[in-house]
Amino acid sequence: MSPFWAYEVRALEEGSASQVNGPGSLAAILKCQMDMGIPLSVDPLVFPTLCSLRVLIGPSLLLGIIMATGCLVTEAVDVRTERVPEGGLQPVVVENGGLVRLVYLTGDPKAADIHHVERKVGGGAWSPPRTVNSEPGAAVALGSVRGPRLALGGGGILHVLWNGSSKTRPTTSGSAPLLYTRSMPREGGFEVQRALGENTRHLDGGGAVAADGRGTVWVVWHAAQPTPPVGGDDETHRGVFLRVSRDEGLTFGPVRRIDPPGMGVCACCGLDAGIGPDGSGWVLVRGAAGRSERGMRLLTTRAGSLDFQSQTLDSWNLDQCPLSTCRLVQTPDSPSAVWISKGRVQWASLGAPNLRRTLSASARSANHPVLVSLGRTGSAIVAWTEGTGWQRGGDLAWCTLQAGTPNPTVQRLPGVPVWGAVAAWAESDSVVTLLY
Repeated sequence: MSPFWAYEVRALEEGSASQVNGPGSLAAILKCQMDMGIPLSVDPLVFPTLCSLRVLIGPSLLLGIIMATGCLVTEAVDVRTERVPEGGLQPVVVENGGLVRLVYLTGDPKAADIHHVERKVGGGAWSPPRTVNSEPGAAVALGSVRGPRLALGGGGILHVLWNGSSKTRPTTSGSAPLLYTRSMPREGGFEVQRALGENTRHLDGGGAVAADGRGTVWVVWHAAQPTPPVGGDDETHRGVFLRVSRDEGLTFGPVRRIDPPGMGVCACCGLDAGIGPDGSGWVLVRGAAGRSERGMRLLTTRAGSLDFQSQTLDSWNLDQCPLSTCRLVQTPDSPSAVWISKGRVQWASLGAPNLRRTLSASARSANHPVLVSLGRTGSAIVAWTEGTGWQRGGDLAWCTLQAGTPNPTVQRLPGVPVWGAVAAWAESDSVVTLLY
């Protein structure tokens, strides 16, 4: 007997009843399945522009449903949750050659260490932890916005960036240093950490590191400019800075400011950055124009250029920093972004500016969203924390994002620790692990 699998079968109504009830429609095909004795499970969720039915179908019927109805058929996603090894904080992952490569914080939140472990995609035991930072207590977990960031370069090299703690040597301006290291695949371990922020001042919210796998590495951060401006060092004068390596992190070019005049930067929020397959790039950052306009801004550049253009993604009038982070992810079709606005998770496809959604609807504020794409299924998992704050833990929350589902169901699990965050990766096209 052929096996049966759970799929989500959807048809857009678009004013045409034939798609839903006519010959060759979902209803007709499902009636045929029932007549044949095939088990069904019907989801009662029916949206204004969507007929949504959950069915158990065998492989011989799957192609027929797609051809007869033009429906989007997506496999159900199995979401697995687990805690960070060693009770760690603020995990970040990349997947490389069948390996999940993870960094996280351990120890004193004011002077933490960064540990690195690996395991095979699909599960199993983590490798023994290896310390990333070369000076003890060089990282900081306070705020959940200053921890390690991770990028995968060519030859499996890991690039790690983080804000230095008070135990590290400050910059010439007296600010905390922006620290970087990279892995040594042949020798094992990581190089001696080095400071990359040069003479920028007042490092606060976390930066980002991005790599294209062909030698180019970006280090991006926000800070006060080297020389105090007229009017003082408030957030409206804060800038976004970039250094570029063309030799896989061996050396970096000069500091370059890339934000437009007047944008400002929310001082204690983290930013993110990405490099596309064609060499184009993006930086996602929270602005601070006029000290209270804290909407998200997208800085973009074309392949072969480092001249950035700015786009406003949303508006948020707020007179204080929300201590938020954001993420950019390269999905099969285009980059996608997740961020927080007014305490709720926002998702957008950067290749289609009008394709956006608000995902969370809890009375508890959301933060620290992450996104993992599920390849051929066209689905994605978005996960975040809820109820977390200064010296306060909260819940892990997540939902499955699928085309045609305007209100995805949010699931929650308690237990996110103080200064915690979330990491996510795909074990397969239908299995995702969330680490918290």
